[in-house]
Amino acid sequence: MPNLLQYVSNSNYYGRIKVSGKTIRESLNTDVWTTAKLRLLDFLKKQKGNRERIVAPLFTEPRLRTTRTARAQFAHSAEPPPR
Repeated sequence: MPNLLQYVSNSNYYGRIKVSGKTIRESLNTDVWTTAKLRLLDFLKKQKGNRERIVAPLFTEPRLRTTRTARAQFAHSAEPPPR
């Protein structure tokens, strides 16, 4: 099964998944294959639920930040801010 590893040295099973480019490996605390399969499903659900949701900014947000920054910089100068 993909995402299911068994280490020979200690015969424990581990779940492995890649989330946001990082590999997460966690012990499933068992050396029995059937139990490991069941615990792997819980591990995968937990890790997929922990993914960060990336919310794309609106197009107006960077423009407003730039406008505020420009106005703040030109507030102390003699010239009026550009429009």
